[in-house]
Amino acid sequence: MDTFRPQIWKIVVLFIAAFVGMMLPIAAGIWLAFSGPPPYLLREDGLGPEWAKSTPHDFPDGSSVTVYTHPDEAAAKEGVDAVLTAVPRSSTALQPGLTRYTRRDNDRRGLLLPLGRQVIHIEAADDYAVNARLESLPFVAENPEKGTMTLLMTRYLPFTLLGVVVFFLLWFALLCRGGSRVASLAPPPGVTPVQPQTLRERLLSVNDLGLPFRVREAGRGGAAG
Repeated sequence: MDTFRPQIWKIVVLFIAAFVGMMLPIAAGIWLAFSGPPPYLLREDGLGPEWAKSTPHDFPDGSSVTVYTHPDEAAAKEGVDAVLTAVPRSSTALQPGLTRYTRRDNDRRGLLLPLGRQVIHIEAADDYAVNARLESLPFVAENPEKGTMTLLMTRYLPFTLLGVVVFFLLWFALLCRGGSRVASLAPPPGVTPVQPQTLRERLLSVNDLGLPFRVREAGRGGAAG
């Protein structure tokens, strides 16, 4: 009877294929998001000497901005990690081109944005205040060049949603088809399948055994118990 047991390796392969098929577009989306152009650009003409001391600038709305200047872009990226290490955080979120966090000591929200040799560090009561302060800085400008994921999620959002729906329907259909193949059991070696007419006669002969049910052809009223 071992021959009629499903082959475990086929089930494992099916689940691995389903998982990979699900994760590939997600991984591709993450790669496109983080490999695209930066969301903001540095306007050095707006970066006055008052920002050269790496000291916090406090604003009436409670937000604060600090600009750290480093020797090069690589050092600026390392500077982001250094600032994060010094901040007590309850959560950290990596986004394309920037990092957001929540302080553990006072729940203030923070943002770290590396632009060239500079690292812009903003803290405020919430994300709305952080974003408003970022947009008000005279030396930070939104990048007019948008990445592929940004365009897909804004300008081409209806087509993106349609593509997601089509992908999931196709993925589900292939999963069902693969599942039916995995669940199928091959006959033992050397066993010849019977002819359809012979199989029909054998099934109908069950009625001669005196059992408390009868077998009928589907075309003549289906099976009845």
